[in-house]
Amino acid sequence: MFEQLILRSNGPIGEQILVGGLTGLIFAVVLYIYNRSKEKKQAKEAIRHVQRDMVTTLTSIGPDAIIVLSSYNTLFDELKEKCNPANFMAPYDAKCVEISNAIYAQLSGNKHNLSVLISLRNQAIRDLGIQFSTQELFDKLTEIYNPNKFVGDNYSSERLHVANKIYSQIQSKRNDIIGLEQIARECGIILMDGHKGTSIATSQNIAASSLDINKAITITIIVFFVIVGLIYMLVHMANL
Repeated sequence: MFEQLILRSNGPIGEQILVGGLTGLIFAVVLYIYNRSKEKKQAKEAIRHVQRDMVTTLTSIGPDAIIVLSSYNTLFDELKEKCNPANFMAPYDAKCVEISNAIYAQLSGNKHNLSVLISLRNQAIRDLGIQFSTQELFDKLTEIYNPNKFVGDNYSSERLHVANKIYSQIQSKRNDIIGLEQIARECGIILMDGHKGTSIATSQNIAASSLDINKAITITIIVFFVIVGLIYMLVHMANL
């Protein structure tokens, strides 16, 4: 059947029909991708609305869903202690000494630059296997999303579902500060230090949003060029 279509498409009219049909297919695929992306975004927004509502109505952290962490104020000291190259001299580890030295050298000029300190902390976690303090953020998140709040007289099916899911994630990331920050960010919570009110969540939210947009655009472009290539191939075969 497919071969008959190609044979019948030989000639200007047949080519126009073929190109028109495949152009319609391109439009349909792109529209499908757009609608799926929109549906996923709406679903995420619905869950996020429940999450933010839980944060602002059931805790005392304020209407802007801000958590102030004193651990950010002491991050410089924690980095200085845990990333000291002397820590890797006995037993001696040449690679860790080199990495810790590079991190340690950047601390003095960035004592009050929270974004740089967090970047250095993440590098230390990734390359040196160092664990950083999680207790404060863990306690605050478990307080907000404790599913026990939504049973009994305060029963809410929707809130219990969301809280149970998030609480489970929090428990699994108990000793993972990056994972806990990610959970807070996805819940619309802004994490700030207590000195200058520096936020680490805003730029991360923008970055995450940009990644989603770029992913959708990339998929659309790939599909477009695949179908255009298919059109070219079929038209070329029809002209043989």
